[in-house]
Amino acid sequence: MVSATEQPRNGYVLAICRTEDKRMIGVGRLATEPQRAATIGFALDPAVWGRGYGLETVRALLRLGFDELAFTVSGRLVPPSTRRPPACWRRPG
Repeated sequence: MVSATEQPRNGYVLAICRTEDKRMIGVGRLATEPQRAATIGFALDPAVWGRGYGLETVRALLRLGFDELAFTVSGRLVPPSTRRPPACWRRPG
């Protein structure tokens, strides 16, 4: 992936795997912007929805942004087609 070698780096893509069997169940992404902003997102196998993987992924991506990349403000944008945001966007911690 090109963004992994660019300086400054503009994106991070993480495999989401179950702890018990190491099976990949999704992907998470943090994309940085020049003005010290970032967007995060993820996609999960529908078979694992509702089991806390989304919340765990959002928290991991936020830790990356705040702890490793030193971002200081958090906000959220949920697509307009989403009537009610998933729990992982309502309570990331």
